[in-house]
Amino acid sequence: MDTILGKTYSQLNVGDTFAFPPVAVTAELIDAFASLTGDHNLLHVNEEFARSTRFGGRIAHGMLTASLALAPLGDETFNGTALAMTGSAWKFRKAVRAGDQVATTAVVSAREPGKKGAGGKVTFAITACDGAGEKVLEGEAVVIIRD
Repeated sequence: MDTILGKTYSQLNVGDTFAFPPVAVTAELIDAFASLTGDHNLLHVNEEFARSTRFGGRIAHGMLTASLALAPLGDETFNGTALAMTGSAWKFRKAVRAGDQVATTAVVSAREPGKKGAGGKVTFAITACDGAGEKVLEGEAVVIIRD
């Protein structure tokens, strides 16, 4: 089987934009994330409790939303070339619920060559929007990308 590698550091420029198709958020996905992480906060796993909160119902974990926003970078665009994420920062703008679609855009906002000249750090400004086009997440991720 041939291995298709993603984009390399030298192929990236500040301003390059990557738009990824929407991902469906389901109750099953929220439950699976709760099981995987051990975060069983009632806001995420108990509809009756969550209805009594300011959110009016169950919401996805913020880090589930961030994970959905990051996944296409490693799986599609930088498969085999993204070596490590060295940092991230997130602002959660709107609750994500089961039934929402989350679409992500990542823009190269900075590049820093590696010390040995092979690849370097790339900072991505990341925005995720729901199906109505409203921002649910903004942030950045710093990733070491190889050449």
